[in-house]
Amino acid sequence: MNIYDHCGLFLDNQSTKDYYQLIVNAMETYRKKTRVGSPGYIYYESHHILPKSLFPQFKDCSWNQVLLTGKEHYQCHEMLIKMTTGPAYHQMVCALWNMAVRTNNNMDRAVFGAEEYQILREKFVASKSKLGKRPCKESTKVKIGLSNKGRIPSPTTIANSVAARLGKSKSPAAIKKSADAQRGNKNVAGKLWWHNGIQSTMSFTSPGEGWIKGRLFKNHKG
Repeated sequence: MNIYDHCGLFLDNQSTKDYYQLIVNAMETYRKKTRVGSPGYIYYESHHILPKSLFPQFKDCSWNQVLLTGKEHYQCHEMLIKMTTGPAYHQMVCALWNMAVRTNNNMDRAVFGAEEYQILREKFVASKSKLGKRPCKESTKVKIGLSNKGRIPSPTTIANSVAARLGKSKSPAAIKKSADAQRGNKNVAGKLWWHNGIQSTMSFTSPGEGWIKGRLFKNHKG
């Protein structure tokens, strides 16, 4: 087995060639994860060459993993959506979206504007619909919660989210559903709505840095 054995899943196009060239270049460079602040520190992320969502049988194989910078990792996932079709394409769109919205200042991700953010968001929603909703195991929910605990979206992510949602409003049905859910809830007395450009929450004080008063949808009153 080698990194070029993709079982015919990837398209024979320029993106596939560029993808493997980037992988080869990274593998030919000495790379090692070190602690932040160490001499010569460079931020690296582990990337599955054959994506684990498409090839779960190879997810733990050392030959199927390579260290990439945050920017290289993002570029690889951009290429993967151009290298695939059908269900594999939709899975790669979801993977790229999850990577795009989970950023911090250390990751050196490619910076994109509100328009590109909106396009990717629309692709993600369409792909999720195509793939269908699959139940999430409780153990997976716990892992996701722990990995996101204390995570603060980067200023770029927040700005793109706000810009993409600007002027949009929830449907009357969605507003009514939210209002009905809160009706009679005594735990919200005195709390204010806050949002960070991605999600809204109620709190007596600001939940943290980057949060501002109000909800994401201006016509949805708390």
